[in-house]
Amino acid sequence: MTERRIAPLSVEEAVARGGEVRIHPDLARLEVMRALLHHPPLAKAIQTLLIMLLYKGRILDERLRELLIMRIAWRTASLYEWTQHWRVARDLGMEEADILGVRDWRGFAGYGRPLKIDRQEVVGVVAALREWLRDETQAARDEAASRRGRALRDQLAGLPGVRLTPADGDSVTSLGLTLDGEAPVDGAGLADLLEQGNPSIWAHGEGASVGFSMYTVQDGDEVE
Repeated sequence: MTERRIAPLSVEEAVARGGEVRIHPDLARLEVMRALLHHPPLAKAIQTLLIMLLYKGRILDERLRELLIMRIAWRTASLYEWTQHWRVARDLGMEEADILGVRDWRGFAGYGRPLKIDRQEVVGVVAALREWLRDETQAARDEAASRRGRALRDQLAGLPGVRLTPADGDSVTSLGLTLDGEAPVDGAGLADLLEQGNPSIWAHGEGASVGFSMYTVQDGDEVE
């Protein structure tokens, strides 16, 4: 099992912190929110986005939405997403066979008319999803993130009292920075400074370490 980079809060602490920014307790109990609630304003912004995507701003049939999410979960081997949205899909009254059909949607005859969803809508969203999940699309995103990571690493390399992970190599989709004991700020303090800067760069700081996901950095931000 991959070691967690950010340990989730306990359920009790997550619910308490969520209450401070008006996050519903049921949402605060989710493991992803228990990690995000280390930064309550960020968690609140994510909640607002999720409500818009899933409820207020939805334009897809909610069953089709769940099939797309389950297909993404299957293709990306995301056990967390699969188990979370299995419950959501079942609560919508979807049959297990319909949900499992996303594993091989070409060979499953239950989509379209049997589900009473417009066939053109199904074809359109499946085509968009196939494009998004194409290997070369993800490879391009990975390379762009690594390019930003290498540029940032090159700028930070050689600074006294700073250790970088990874220190070499071409794949740098995330970058870790560890400060020595004489640094004027700790990891959390540096993360706050980066977030307040222009451009604002999101990072997670804990102890003497700071972590960056280069997927969250825009092209050019890493060279300011």
